[in-house]
Amino acid sequence: MKDRALELLKKAEETGAIIGKGPTGVAAAIIYIASVLEGERRTQREIAEKCKLTEVTIRNRYKEIAEKLGLEEIIAKKEEEYRMKEEKIEIKEVKEKEKKIKKEKKVKKEEKTKKKEKRKRKKVNKRGK
Repeated sequence: MKDRALELLKKAEETGAIIGKGPTGVAAAIIYIASVLEGERRTQREIAEKCKLTEVTIRNRYKEIAEKLGLEEIIAKKEEEYRMKEEKIEIKEVKEKEKKIKKEKKVKKEEKTKKKEKRKRKKVNKRGK
């Protein structure tokens, strides 16, 4: 990701995309763009907190740089892929949780059945004595 970020920074300098922009905001936006492109996505919030900036600053610099470098479509596609991946993970987690709950219910039901059978045997044993 570091190499990608340095490459993006160089291109942003060459295109004039960062002229007059604060270095921290530029660096944060470059980190965000590189993380998305490399599939090591960091949220704007995470980066903003680390850099002590607002998400709005990162979003503005990111949009300006992405536009100048012609990366809007690529970044949008990568972000969508990431969202879809996250949704799949959430669905998988929900299914695993449901499976666990079913298993727990089954175990409880079996335990209850065993207790009933044990009580029946006790009653039968008492009658037989």
